Amino acid sequence: MKVKIEQLEPNPYRDMKNYPINEEKVKTLVDSIQQTGFWDNILARKQGSKYQIAYGHHRLAAIREVMKPTDEVDIPVKELTDALMLKIMANENMDDWKATPQVIDETVRVTKRFLEEHPEEAEPFYSQKKIVSMDTISAFLNWPKSRVQFSLERLKMIDDDKAPPIEGAAPIP
Repeated sequence: MKVKIEQLEPNPYRDMKNYPINEEKVKTLVDSIQQTGFWDNILARKQGSKYQIAYGHHRLAAIREVMKPTDEVDIPVKELTDALMLKIMANENMDDWKATPQVIDETVRVTKRFLEEHPEEAEPFYSQKKIVSMDTISAFLNWPKSRVQFSLERLKMIDDDKAPPIEGAAPIP
């Protein structure tokens, strides 16, 4: 679907202050777009007259540097729930550009809050207790428990878990 660049907005679950844009990555993408053009590698959902992107924040920053706000790009637009927006953002960013502890922590923080605010989304992932625990977050994101545990510890949010250490686990950045 053709969408004006000015209509594209960040994923509502990406706090740009705590999960910032990497300028080095943007520069690399600007160079790529200038050499080969923009490919449709941003996924969005329609929200009113705007389009929220599930992933592709660095690509969006790059096309904003290369193109005018009124220029159009052809991108996939799909019906995406809030839960899917969060999962897509989390999993897309784990694969690219070596996610930092800051990115992991922000993803865990926002996921925990989302699941607490939307218990119906957490229901399939609850363990014995109906709390948003390390296990719940890990299952929802399909991330290793150790990654979530270390993040919750850094965020000082593990108190409701009282999770025992995972045998043989080393911190995963």
